[in-house]
Amino acid sequence: MAAKRPRKSTKPQDARSAPDESSRSLTPKQRRFAELYAGNGTEAARLAGYAGRDNVLAQTARGLLRNPHIRALIAEREGKEVGPHIATREQRQAFWTRTMEDTEEDMPQRLKASELLAKSQGDFLERVELAGKDGGPVKADVTAKVEVKHVEPDPERLSAIAGLLARLGALPSPQGTAGAGPAAGAADE
Repeated sequence: MAAKRPRKSTKPQDARSAPDESSRSLTPKQRRFAELYAGNGTEAARLAGYAGRDNVLAQTARGLLRNPHIRALIAEREGKEVGPHIATREQRQAFWTRTMEDTEEDMPQRLKASELLAKSQGDFLERVELAGKDGGPVKADVTAKVEVKHVEPDPERLSAIAGLLARLGALPSPQGTAGAGPAAGAADE
């Protein structure tokens, strides 16, 4: 039995070179997928050249995203490209403040910067009013199909409802029998 050969390099790899080393082991399609991936794996797989319907591409993307080399390449790209290009709210407000206070800047730019700064801090309320023809009310045509079915009244329920309304002061006190009193009196008036 032959003896195992030792590795060519036993030095620990530098962490910064790891994604570069790992990207060499990826196929061109896999590298392209990592370059195109921006949260939608199905679309990145399609654009990278993988074939199939959306469900097949989604499965392909899931498999590719499990690959540690691809994940490292995506993380490296996101760290370099995306992070520095997105300004935080404080950075935008500081920029608008510097522009607004810069006396070398043209007045329209200074005014626009002050407006954007004020809007970002909620200083302005914008109201929108809708008006109809000639400033009148807005008219809307609303149609609804209503189906009315005849239902025989339940004398006991009517009596209970009349009693409740009488206690609330909406009807005079029920007089007479439970079935005819309040309901009949209310209907006659």
